[in-house]
Amino acid sequence: MKKKVLWIVCITVGCWLACAGSAFADLEKLTDAELIAEYEVAGLAVNGKFEEPPMDGGPRLALSFPNPRFQAAQWEILQRGVQMVPTLIAFLEQEVPKEREKNPKFNRPVSFVDDVLKMLVQINDPRAAPVALRILEGWDGKANERKQSAALGALQRLTYFSFHKIKPHRVPYQDSLEHSKAINIEYSSEYATSARLYREWLEGEGKDPSQWLELARKQARQMLASEDLDLVYHAATFLRPETGRDDDPDATLARLVEIVGKMKKGKNGYEFAGKPVPNPDANWTGMIDKLQKKDGLKILTSLFEALPKVSAQADRIRKTDGENARYTSDDPRLAALGSQREVRLGIDRWAGRVFDSDAEREAWWKENKTKSPEEWLLANLDILNEQVANDKLWAWAIAHDVLPDMPGYPYGERRPEVGKRKVEEPFRVEWLNEHRKELRYDANAGCFRLAH
Repeated sequence: MKKKVLWIVCITVGCWLACAGSAFADLEKLTDAELIAEYEVAGLAVNGKFEEPPMDGGPRLALSFPNPRFQAAQWEILQRGVQMVPTLIAFLEQEVPKEREKNPKFNRPVSFVDDVLKMLVQINDPRAAPVALRILEGWDGKANERKQSAALGALQRLTYFSFHKIKPHRVPYQDSLEHSKAINIEYSSEYATSARLYREWLEGEGKDPSQWLELARKQARQMLASEDLDLVYHAATFLRPETGRDDDPDATLARLVEIVGKMKKGKNGYEFAGKPVPNPDANWTGMIDKLQKKDGLKILTSLFEALPKVSAQADRIRKTDGENARYTSDDPRLAALGSQREVRLGIDRWAGRVFDSDAEREAWWKENKTKSPEEWLLANLDILNEQVANDKLWAWAIAHDVLPDMPGYPYGERRPEVGKRKVEEPFRVEWLNEHRKELRYDANAGCFRLAH
């Protein structure tokens, strides 16, 4: 029976992968209008196949298997980025007042409002703010509370400010700051009050969208200077390196180091300024580690010193046990083989490309060890891009570290392991050519970020 179930699952996944591959390839040929139409049809096709009642947006399938057709449409929309914004807004304007048929199983209509707003936030285009505000205001009585809630979340992330009081370490803690005029109102009600505050802000202090991030940075700096550790941690989380929001990471690092240095062990945990440190689970040292400058030269020097040793040990194991030997998780031989892989990957990450052999790694190091990490990565950007396009093992992971602002995949940081495209992905080449002059080296993270 178990074998039969496993066989059915394998067939299901196999069919899903095959469908995903063709779905990804075909969508590239569609116009923006045709793509949004395909997105709608694909989403409606999923309706009625839920394990849980769908929220206003991306449906969740039974067994948590994503729908390849719907996901492919989302993916293609996000790759096109800002070019899709007018089409997405036009679709949203039609979708908000629309009354769709109810799912007979859950007696609730599916809606794309939340999903489209999430994509607009991920694209990060301020043109989405006015339509989100209109939804929050109720859209002349045609937007229900679910749609208003989705619009509120979109505005909080697009503008970087919340006019609701933000509870420590709760959504939208990571991507929005509590405005000085924020009031303590329930999220499930008083949308009219929230809308009024956002409209006043957008017509006044937030009138220029190009200044939204600068306004948020200014407030984050004030919060960092506070003695309230919840405020400090909130600001540091908002400015975390992977977002590219922090224009002075050295100052952020210095402040966090200062605070941690003043923490003392008390009777019931750590204390700061004589008071218990709030939220003992907050990872202060992890936040500091993210901000510390990564000394690529020092790292690679150590890795190349270790490479001959770990490789010799791994080679002896393979020679004795064979290439296809299997080990238990606690076997030291498995750890030795894993060490070789990690050292190699560490070298490839800082070189900014995948090498095929240790001989290639050594030759590259001999020619480049007198150069800077910025020069290493810059010289290999085109090679890395080509390796990603050709699905070379580990290339995508390295590209994600080296070029974190390059368009990725929908709703997550990880590339979906489906429908691998054997053809070139020209949008990557086009994106790099278009934005190359805007790239700035971030010594804190050892990567290139787009200049803001």
